[in-house]
Amino acid sequence: MDESASQAKRGVVNKVNEAYKLRQQDYFGTDVKISHKKNNKHYIQEWALDIQNVFNAQNILNQIWNPKTGNHVTNYQIGLFLVSFSRIYF
Repeated sequence: MDESASQAKRGVVNKVNEAYKLRQQDYFGTDVKISHKKNNKHYIQEWALDIQNVFNAQNILNQIWNPKTGNHVTNYQIGLFLVSFSRIYF
């Protein structure tokens, strides 16, 4: 993005010839899942706890231009996230 042209226009002006030169940092995330299955005669029950992004890594989701402030805004993906669930298989 051409920052000086974007500020003058008060909107985003992209540098088309540099579209794929900039890259974000490599994504890092560690997930852990603990589950238990119980086999019954007519069905199977499963309980689980899935912990996503265990180390709470700050991975960039996107970077946008805010025309009101004239700055880049960086948004990050969700941090530590817990998912618990129960399933019944027939």
